[in-house]
Parts: sequence; C-alpha cells; structure tokens
Amino acid sequence: MSLHIKKLDIPDFEEVIEVKDPSCGLHAFIAVHDTTFGPALGGTRFLPYDTREEALEDVLRLARGMTYKSTLAHLKVGGGKSTVIYDPKNPKSKELLHSFGEAVNYLGGRYICAEDMNCHLSDLTTILEVSPHVLGLPGDGTGSPAPYTARGVFIAIQATAQYLWGNTSLKGKKILLQGIGGVGSRLLEHLFWAGADLYISDLRDDALKKASHEFGAHIVKPEDVYDFECDIFAPCARGGTLNAENINRLRCCAVVGAANNQLATPKDGLLLVERNILYAHDGLINSGGVISVASAINPEDTHPQKVLFLTERIFDRLLEIYELAEREQTCPSLVADKLAQSLIMEEKEKQNAMV
Repeated sequence: MSLHIKKLDIPDFEEVIEVKDPSCGLHAFIAVHDTTFGPALGGTRFLPYDTREEALEDVLRLARGMTYKSTLAHLKVGGGKSTVIYDPKNPKSKELLHSFGEAVNYLGGRYICAEDMNCHLSDLTTILEVSPHVLGLPGDGTGSPAPYTARGVFIAIQATAQYLWGNTSLKGKKILLQGIGGVGSRLLEHLFWAGADLYISDLRDDALKKASHEFGAHIVKPEDVYDFECDIFAPCARGGTLNAENINRLRCCAVVGAANNQLATPKDGLLLVERNILYAHDGLINSGGVISVASAINPEDTHPQKVLFLTERIFDRLLEIYELAEREQTCPSLVADKLAQSLIMEEKEKQNAMV
C-alpha cells in the first residue's frame, strides 16, 4: 500500500493526521478536535489550497468549529474535519477516494466524514465502499445536509430581524449573499419567498445569471461586497474572510451567513461590536446540516419532521445568545464559544466522576 500517514502534534486537538498517497495524488488532513460527546463528525472539503499550511489551517479551524457547533446543538457527536488539496481540473478518481477512505479507517471510527465543499454524494458513496465511517447518504435516512443548513440560517435571519427591528418580516430588507452554492442558493430561495430585496455575489457567472433570472437578484461585484450598504450581509462561501481591514468597510446592520468560521480571529468579533454590527455565531446558525447528518446515528432521530424541529430551535437559541452578549457588552460569537466550552467541561467532569 502506498498510503502514508503522519501524526501531527497539534495542541488542543485529540489527533491530527497528514495523509499522502503518491499513487493517486492524494494529499489530505484529518483533524479530530474533541470526542467528549461522541465520535468527531465533520465534512470532507476538496479545495485547491495554494499551500500545505493553508489546508492544515483550514482543517484545524473547521474541526474546532464543528465541536462547538455540535455542542451548542446538544448533539451526541464531537468535532472533526478533513481537507483534501484538490485540483478541480482533475476529476476525483476512485483510487483517490478509496485511499482517503482507508485513512478514515485508520482513525478507527473516531472520525466520521460527510458532505462538504466539492465533496458530493457520489464521492461519499465511493468512500463508503472501503469505509463504514460515512454519514449523510440517502441510505442512512439523511442525504444532503444543505437544505437543513439553509433553513437554519434563514431562521437565524428571521431571529436577527426580530432582535433588531421587533418582528420577523424580511419584506423589503436588503440582504446580500456572498456565495450562492449548495447552501447559498437554497437560502436565496427562502429569502425570495420572504420578500427580501436580494443582492448576490459569486465568482461563477453562470450561477449569478441563473439566480438573477429566477429570483430577480441584483449582482454585486466581489470587490464591492464589503462596501455595499445593506441590512444583512450573509457570507455563504469560504470562512476566515472577515478581518480587521474589511470589517471597517462593512455597511450593514448584521452579519448572518452560512459560511463556517467567518471571523479571521476571535478578536474580530469585538471589532464588529465596536462598529455596532450584530454578528450571528456561524457555528450555532448553520448547525441544521450537522443536526440532519448526526440524526443517522440513531435511526429514531432521522424523521425529517424531527430534524426540522431541532433545526428551528436555532431561533430561540440565537436570541438568547444575542441578549446575553448585550448584557455582557461583548460579541455573540465569544458568548457562544464560552457556552460550548463550559458544556464540554461539564460533560468531562461527569465522565471522570463515573470512572
């Protein structure tokens, strides 16, 4: 076997491995952040990372975010993620996906992979041929998590409207979506039927033209996104994009989007507070997807109505976070992270007491 696995010593992570298979061109990272509540569940992301370091940084940030997301949703899973350095010009081979599946097997079930950017149901089906540690397939009662992720973010936008303007109506509200992929396109449809004034930005001209035709959305150039005046800005593409420079350019009342880990650093959340811009913690509001996928662990939980009920609880939880952050005069993301950390610590203390 030409699969090479190297363990990386990363503080605050249970296990991180770098995976290479020269025979098929596989170069990936799998990060298990925390398994206090259960196996680490997190999607597999295929992206054309410029460097090894960029792929590693992304997997660490995403895995930690998955821990907090699942904890805040009160799921019996932990947090993990995988990133694959991928050239979109070269189709994913069966050999590459099988090799990745063997790397997942190396972790012995402590990590479960699922759908993410450029990782589709067909890819997961191929991985499943060699590894049982895959969720988010129609056969396990769930399927694509994107519809539930989009629904949760839409509910969060309604909750944000309630908090800012006293009601959930989005009629006439200017909402800018940055990224209209699998989740963003579904969120766009929710917002259309809610009567929002829609603006969209994406790197794919074909997607922009389609969305503009179907929903009457106005197109905003990528370089103009952070200077565009709107009520709500919804980042729905890659994370880590909000930083000290562009936060000072924002002209919105709130940031409520589906992208994971939108803040470049936790301190950037405080910059939003200084700008009087409300920030919806992404790990809380985009948890509909992981709620859907995690439901397959217990067959009794996979009924769509039950998954929808758990997803719609995002509304009340987000309002609680907003109110607590206002009382403490801090960023909602910091409040949410501290809450997740305290829940993990309490569970660890319970488990230690039982030993």
